[in-house]
Amino acid sequence: MYVIGTAGHVDHGKTTLVKAITGMETDRLSEEKNRGLSIDLGFAWVELQNGLNVSFIDVPGHKKFISNMLAGAGAIDLALIVIAADESVMPQTLEHFQILNLLGIKKSMIVLTKCDLVDEQWLDLVKLDVKKMLKESPLADSKIFPVSTTNNKGIEGLIKEIGNILESSDSKIDIDKPRLWVDRAFSKSGFGTVITGTLLDGNLTVGQDIELVLSGQTSRVRGLQVHNEVVDLAKPGERVAVNLSNVDHNQIQRGDVLSKSGLLKQAFIVDAKLHVLHTYPNTIKNNMSVNIHTGTNECIAKIRLIESSDLSSGDTGYVQLKFDRPLVVSRGDHFVIRTNMFTLGGGVILDLNPKRHKRGDAKIIQRLGLISEGSIDDIVKVILEDNGPLEIEEIEKQLKIGILNLKKRLDSMINNGDLILIEDGAPVGKTIVVTAVGWKKYTNNILEFLEQYHSKFPIRVGIARAELRQELDLTPKLFNSIIGKLKFDCVVEDSNKFVSKFGYKPVLTKQQSETINSYLSELKQKGYSPSTDIKIEDDILVLLENQNRVVRISDSIVYHYDVYKEMVQRIQSHLESFKEISVAEVRDMFKASRKYALALMEYLDARQVTKRIGDKRILF
Repeated sequence: MYVIGTAGHVDHGKTTLVKAITGMETDRLSEEKNRGLSIDLGFAWVELQNGLNVSFIDVPGHKKFISNMLAGAGAIDLALIVIAADESVMPQTLEHFQILNLLGIKKSMIVLTKCDLVDEQWLDLVKLDVKKMLKESPLADSKIFPVSTTNNKGIEGLIKEIGNILESSDSKIDIDKPRLWVDRAFSKSGFGTVITGTLLDGNLTVGQDIELVLSGQTSRVRGLQVHNEVVDLAKPGERVAVNLSNVDHNQIQRGDVLSKSGLLKQAFIVDAKLHVLHTYPNTIKNNMSVNIHTGTNECIAKIRLIESSDLSSGDTGYVQLKFDRPLVVSRGDHFVIRTNMFTLGGGVILDLNPKRHKRGDAKIIQRLGLISEGSIDDIVKVILEDNGPLEIEEIEKQLKIGILNLKKRLDSMINNGDLILIEDGAPVGKTIVVTAVGWKKYTNNILEFLEQYHSKFPIRVGIARAELRQELDLTPKLFNSIIGKLKFDCVVEDSNKFVSKFGYKPVLTKQQSETINSYLSELKQKGYSPSTDIKIEDDILVLLENQNRVVRISDSIVYHYDVYKEMVQRIQSHLESFKEISVAEVRDMFKASRKYALALMEYLDARQVTKRIGDKRILF
């Protein structure tokens, strides 16, 4: 499916041309019929002779309706720039042409209508005007087609060439990120709420759960129509009518975006690359307010200049755009900025919800340059440098690329040493990567922290995992993945309780060593009923536990490890012979009080050595 958009001055024959190609009338509003001009977007469709299905978006040409023109231009594959031969290139022709360039439209055709009204000499002059307009633009190679809708002269050749151009165009790729900028929302009797728009970047299916990102409403796709035909699946590039369940159409505005739940977020500020048109007579100043158009949305934005104090006609520079209300945009989306009278320029969105930058910051400018001009690999590095280690699916959300293609790129970067694989996830989206530079920083920071910790607490076996995670401010999954890799690389040791530098051993003073020896001797001497009055520094007790020299079965009861091991063996032997044991029998076995026997059995229950059944224990 391909989308063709018309562009051009008012009353130059755009709507009539679409009707001549498709046989369909796009003026759908009574006001349009009465006034003879298009106010809102119109739609038509046709199957070409080569079998390609094509949707037409007929956009208004009158200056007053330029915002509606912009709403339709952002998703088209081919632009038909319509110029009436009896009038030649007009102001809105030039403005529409400039907008197409700003929106990154790569293919266009110039259609000269009303050729039956002029002679060949005049037509040649019009062609010269057109070539002058096209000169040195991205659309400079556009072919010129004279036609007449009155006698259909040239229409057949035009249709054939449209098919040839679209046939050579790149097919739309499903990257599983469906998004549809809403251009209309209405209620239809017997169906309920219906929205229309051009589907980008992914499929929609009947029954699919979706989200209207701006309004925050969730819904389900009740039905789909493409070219007035009911379908179960809508593909990227198709003009789609979506029937939604449990949504009020009055709460949906043009400019909202339909997508998978959680895929897209609202943006309040973006970094962007802005090109100022050479036709704009004034200078863009810092904090200047403009109207911004992207997709089907329009709002007021304040421009913050990043590189310089102003941008003049023909200049290109990096800016921040702060919106007066949230928009739903993606990295790489095109936009146009206007005043009430002029199109000032436009560009590409580079980053969403960034921090405010200091003007002239060389690092920021370099970073934005990589996002703007760099490869996918460069952009991935920037994302990871900004955020640290990420799951692949989190990287994918910021790119217009499918997860499998992204995985291939990341594998190549890992093989080249640019990225480090922290954890190979299943499914693919859960794989965690970081830049090689970022991983070195992480490693150094963790080692530096552990060195400081060991210096401050020399007798501790390491820092508690929970404490270290809090210090590093990491999610449990990311923390476990990072520590797991550092352990595998023999950088740290991880006992599942404590983390330390690889090879670290607690350092004891002579007095601490003597205290330990005395404490262990007394514990062993007391045997099955160790005194609860024996006090020892908690760090030393933790160390002894970690070294398997003592076992703390409760807050107050600590056994010498050898004694504990003997007790467990005797209990297990009893259970193997008699199948069960009571707390009273444990008390009598070791000639200890019930306090000790109960604490011991509860400790063994917790470690799944024994299992309580009523007032008895059995082997777990």
